[in-house]
Amino acid sequence: MTSIKVICNNFTVMKKTVVSALSLIFLTASIFAAGEFTIVWKPSALSNNLSWTLPQVQLSGTYQFHAVDIYRTFGYSTGVDSWTLIAAGVTDGKYTDYSGYGSYSYKLRNVVQWNMEVIDESEWWYSYSWGDLWDFGPVSSYFIHGADNSRGLKRSDAKGGQETYNTEWKFEYYLQFDCYVDVRIYKPGTKFTLDSEGFYERPASTWCIRTIVDYKDTDSAARSGEMGDGSWMETEVWDCTDSSGNLVAKGIYYIVFEAFDPFNPPETFEMGYSTSYYSNWASGIYKKRDAIVATIPVDILRVKNLAVTGINQTNATSSISYDINAAAEIKVVILQSGKGFAIATSSGEISYGSGSSYNYKEGDLIPASGVGSDIVTVISYYRQAGKNIETWDGTGGSGAVANGLYHVGICARDSSDNTAISIDGNDQPFYATITVDKRTTESSVESTAPALLSVSPSSGTTVASVSVITVDLSDDSGVNAALTKIELIAGATTYSHANGNAIQSPITGTGTTFTLTLSSAVTTEGPCKISITAVDIYNNQMTYSVTFSISTSGVSATTNFEDVVCAYPQPAKNGYIDIAYDTLASAIFGVGTSVSLTLEVYTIFGEMVKSVPVTDNASPYRWTYASLNLAPGVYIYRLKASGNSKNYETVKKVVIYK
Repeated sequence: MTSIKVICNNFTVMKKTVVSALSLIFLTASIFAAGEFTIVWKPSALSNNLSWTLPQVQLSGTYQFHAVDIYRTFGYSTGVDSWTLIAAGVTDGKYTDYSGYGSYSYKLRNVVQWNMEVIDESEWWYSYSWGDLWDFGPVSSYFIHGADNSRGLKRSDAKGGQETYNTEWKFEYYLQFDCYVDVRIYKPGTKFTLDSEGFYERPASTWCIRTIVDYKDTDSAARSGEMGDGSWMETEVWDCTDSSGNLVAKGIYYIVFEAFDPFNPPETFEMGYSTSYYSNWASGIYKKRDAIVATIPVDILRVKNLAVTGINQTNATSSISYDINAAAEIKVVILQSGKGFAIATSSGEISYGSGSSYNYKEGDLIPASGVGSDIVTVISYYRQAGKNIETWDGTGGSGAVANGLYHVGICARDSSDNTAISIDGNDQPFYATITVDKRTTESSVESTAPALLSVSPSSGTTVASVSVITVDLSDDSGVNAALTKIELIAGATTYSHANGNAIQSPITGTGTTFTLTLSSAVTTEGPCKISITAVDIYNNQMTYSVTFSISTSGVSATTNFEDVVCAYPQPAKNGYIDIAYDTLASAIFGVGTSVSLTLEVYTIFGEMVKSVPVTDNASPYRWTYASLNLAPGVYIYRLKASGNSKNYETVKKVVIYK
């Protein structure tokens, strides 16, 4: 029996008997099955397990096997060791390399496919040689790797997400073996290069903003390799600060991990010079085992998931919920119906309502018009990272708002002056719409005019003079301040906001307590009339008349002093109460008398809350209670007055809502 070898292109046919080579001329090669080349790191054996299934070429006979040569190089590219043959003619589709820990890459070369066919009881073997041009791979094992032996690491914030929650980033990774590591943070825009082995090189120190783990020598911090079952994981944490402890700005940062051999780590002088890491490669020792780079999307402060509820007959407050990813000062800005937001490009102050002001900084939300009359209210809070819920009771600087659609915007600022809303366009004005509709049904509108609760001076009293008139109204839907009008008729003179000799407050929006401040005190004796036209937001109106008298003689000083004292607004909602009085009434103390005043505030149980000497005799006196953390409820105030050897006092009630 003679064996003949016939070659047709890169086909090889062998037979145990003589055959004609012409029978093979018409064979054509076509791939009919895809291939796969994989690698699995086994920490228990410190080995790389290779397995493969290769593409098959259509040949005569039945496919038997592929024969391959296996090449290996240290790292991810040919460096000091190039591609080295470690096994030849491997035919079983798998191979275990016990080279130990390290980052290695593998290729399959010189691939030969063998098929076999039985013809006339003779075995015919057909081969197809892929040659050096048909390499498979490379595949690599990674010294620094993820949970599934993949390249890279797991990145998450303090909440397990990707939003820089609580200004923290956590990095979880596995190491093939115990080693020294160096971990550094680099600023946005840093450029990276690869060394001869395909590992990332350390950039210039000027680009580094923070060192997490500093490798210097064998006294440096070390990290543990994974256990035999791959269970041990290492973790590094960055709090988004630089080397000076300051929070960094938002942007894409980089974290660089370098791993160094535990038995032959580099010397301090070798750090940063890649060529020195592999100077002992001939003996199989590589000082640097791996280096990777990961990105960090830092967004220091973010507001999201804003949701609101409306105000109606059954729901007296609006719920405003939102999420922030870091502790911050929160400003909730509510605008009048139909008004829009802009982002402030500088700091400033906007006055709104009755004596309120909004101090804003660059990056905060402001009305697009910049006009204070567009602001309903601004509420500030200090909140932790996470989900927060605020409430709005439907009132502003001028009292309760009318039915309508109100825009509510959220802006946040942390202790490093980072803002969640910024002029550079990273975030646009962040707002939602609150509906306010206090009607009993969608179709019905309440038809009751505002009720008059109190007026000062009160009906039937006699006073020595009058400079301020205070009116308290009540309405379920809200009093329309723009249409409500107060006038004083004293003799032949009418005092009103309309003719310019008195100032009414509020004059816009909605409210319940109104004042008419005269340009000068009225002392003309005789009967006087207060005319009050009260209008609500549905234009229901009622006119009330109250009469009193002015007399500089023959009046009771005690009664007179009690009548001129009143507190407003009622109920108090904005952290202060104005207490009006007239200390210059000649019928009480005499003309030109210096008067000493003291304000005392008590709970309804008689416990003193505050005693305040009134050093400014100009009426009204504003008592600010916001810092006292008083519970809502009814309080008693006593105003004492002394002058010209005379002492008077009055005791009245005041309601504090919040």
